Amino acid sequence: MSAAAPASSPSRRLRVLQVITRLGLGGAEKVSLALVHGLRSEIDFAVFTVNGLGPDAVGAGMAAELAAASIPWFRGTRLTVKRGGMITGGLALARAIRRFRPDIVHFHAETAEICGAVMACLPAGVPRPALVRTIHNSVFWRYWPRFGRWCDHRLAHAHIAGVSEAALAEFFRYRTDSGAPAAPSPPTVIYNGIDLPLLPPRAAPDDPAVRRVLFAGRLEPQKGTDILAAALPQVVLPPDVRGELFILGHGAQAPLLTALAAQPPPGWRIEVRPPVAHLPQLLPTFDLMVMPSRFEGLGLVAVEATFCGTPIVATTAAGLNEALPATHPWLARPGDAPHLAAVLTDALRETARWAPVTTAAQRFVAGRFASAKMLDAYGRLYQAASPATEPVRPQRSH
Repeated sequence: MSAAAPASSPSRRLRVLQVITRLGLGGAEKVSLALVHGLRSEIDFAVFTVNGLGPDAVGAGMAAELAAASIPWFRGTRLTVKRGGMITGGLALARAIRRFRPDIVHFHAETAEICGAVMACLPAGVPRPALVRTIHNSVFWRYWPRFGRWCDHRLAHAHIAGVSEAALAEFFRYRTDSGAPAAPSPPTVIYNGIDLPLLPPRAAPDDPAVRRVLFAGRLEPQKGTDILAAALPQVVLPPDVRGELFILGHGAQAPLLTALAAQPPPGWRIEVRPPVAHLPQLLPTFDLMVMPSRFEGLGLVAVEATFCGTPIVATTAAGLNEALPATHPWLARPGDAPHLAAVLTDALRETARWAPVTTAAQRFVAGRFASAKMLDAYGRLYQAASPATEPVRPQRSH
């Protein structure tokens, strides 16, 4: 695909097509919609979802947001990438570009990129907009390296952002492996922005006899849900205290967690529920958030929980370690269930530290993950990718 954007008048508003896997649970999807809502006063947006709508309340909520904002939404294919969705998705993306005629196509994560690479192979006649790629993970194309190298060559002239230093380092590894030429501008880190108020940190449990713990995310090995299941029987609850673990998500490890809920460790009650559409509304009702990830692009839920005043037990996984201060006391080694159990034990007992630890984390995230910073940075990146259009001036209210 050519790097050149379509010819445009200097007075015309920029048009950007966001390409994501589906409307549903995921940090990439949250970021793409945050850009749509935060910059739509300056930019005309549309959204293309390779696999349509996710099977959860999160996806339904995102679809409602797009409809309420009158944002065009193009759907791709019902086929997964493994079953030929890369072909049908690429053809559907080409149709969406013909209809919307964007100046820029912004790809989020591998499934979106592979459809873009297929589209780049189509015969002449498909408009060739400028490209932006956001790298959302610290493990990128390692499971399908041949596909990754092929995609990188066909999308080589895209402007690159990483959601963390770890994600950007992974892109450089990946670019070296593919041998594709250098990007047209220096790749940069753009931390995900959070448009939430800072709520007072939780200072004590609502009920001294209960500790309410939350996990929210995909139930997959990357997120360490199997590590959490192995760690929980080793957690030592404070005397005369019972534990309640709520697991919000779906994924391949759901049967493991459902079995754990059916026979929980002594002292614990466990509930496994689907994802919710507006997680930040629930976060302040929990005593602790637990994130046992093996790796992350960033760990957006950790940032949201901190804004909401909820103390966090996490790991030092790549990407996730950029979402919390280095001095955060409740960090476990990735993939180490006994260590996670020990750290969670400490956090459940050390209620007097909840407020000061969370206050320190809030100072950290308020500077790094401000919504206005993200919007300004992507506005500049879009301008670099398509310099013929009006400058992007995000509203400062974000």
